[in-house]
Amino acid sequence: MNATSQRSIIPFSYVLVLFLIFLLLAALAFFWRMHQLQELWFYDDVEHVLGGVFLFVACCYVYRHETEHMSRSAFFFLCLGFVALWSIFWEAGWFYVRKITTGNPEYFISLEDTITDLLYDLCGGLIAYAGYVMRANDRMITSG
Repeated sequence: MNATSQRSIIPFSYVLVLFLIFLLLAALAFFWRMHQLQELWFYDDVEHVLGGVFLFVACCYVYRHETEHMSRSAFFFLCLGFVALWSIFWEAGWFYVRKITTGNPEYFISLEDTITDLLYDLCGGLIAYAGYVMRANDRMITSG
């Protein structure tokens, strides 16, 4: 089977569904904060894990043609690096938005929270990689 006739291991529908789940969680957080309800203690962690999964899947989809010819380790570092880089940009952006809006970003953001957010993003990327490898192995087994 040549490369042009192969279907992508990560279909666009997966990317779309993960994005919609992420938007749903963001809407729930907005609702929670707007009505000043008690904050869910696990919400931030779940959101960052799902964000890591979404970023990994998005990287797989964006670079799907380039990754067909990569070794598994190069693919792993490309996608996990993509997750890490976006996570760092997200946390830096969050810091500056809080600094602009409140004048004191340390009131809402701590170093411990930032590090755990980055780790949860990477954990989401690792979960997505494990799923990708299992799906790729199943595909190899069923195709021959």
